[in-house]
Amino acid sequence: MSGTVSAAENGLPIPKVLVQIVDGVNTGRSTIAENGNYQLADLEPGSVTLRFTTSEYRDLQRTEVVQANTTLNVQLERKGLTLSGRITTQWGDPIHDAGVEAQSDSGARGGGTSYEGDGVYRIPTLPAGNYNVRVFKWGYDTPQRTLTITSDTRLDFVLNRVRVLLFGTVSEAPPCSGPVAGAEVEIVTGPDVGVGVATTGAGSYKTDRRINWGTFTVRATKAGYVPAEATLDVVPPGSQCQITMPNCPYTSAPSEIEQNFVLKRTGSC
Repeated sequence: MSGTVSAAENGLPIPKVLVQIVDGVNTGRSTIAENGNYQLADLEPGSVTLRFTTSEYRDLQRTEVVQANTTLNVQLERKGLTLSGRITTQWGDPIHDAGVEAQSDSGARGGGTSYEGDGVYRIPTLPAGNYNVRVFKWGYDTPQRTLTITSDTRLDFVLNRVRVLLFGTVSEAPPCSGPVAGAEVEIVTGPDVGVGVATTGAGSYKTDRRINWGTFTVRATKAGYVPAEATLDVVPPGSQCQITMPNCPYTSAPSEIEQNFVLKRTGSC
């Protein structure tokens, strides 16, 4: 049996690792992986449990069945503390595939990714110290937190979506024509229910504050006209999208979304 012993953090070989057979046939055999490579020769066939031990890394045990020449490569995690937590939206929904990076004043670094489904991340093997922790995912703001780690620590994050601006025009439906001045445009479903603006004299409008991307319904109303609604599915600004996707006619999603309305009079022009 032979193989390499490397570090999980960077894949580099770890020198002077003690490799021992601690259970099964050949119990008691051992060797030193001087430069990250080890070899145990003349083994009896059967199941063996190997332990890999070194001072700076966590012990690892692996069980293998040896029937012929066998290669077993392993990676060891550096000893240290664990930073973990959960990443969610402001509505409590988990966010997966978010990157998490921790960097200390001394230059020690570690990183992880939130798991799909539960939004949990884990960064092991951090030495004690002061850290700046950053979370990044496209479509969301990038929060940073500072903390001192002296033991295994939990740090949760709530990410806010990058905001978009909604604008457009309100005009009359045929046989009438021209802009509709003084119409009200309001978001009636979605994360920003109740955000509204008034049109100008030229019939154009713009949201009075930036709003969350996502799926929402916008309604335009004015006395004497039939209300009009539009449901928008706005993708995160800056994300890559196909030219056929709604509200994304570019290779990179925009941060300003245009939605025009046409209102029909309840009476004559």
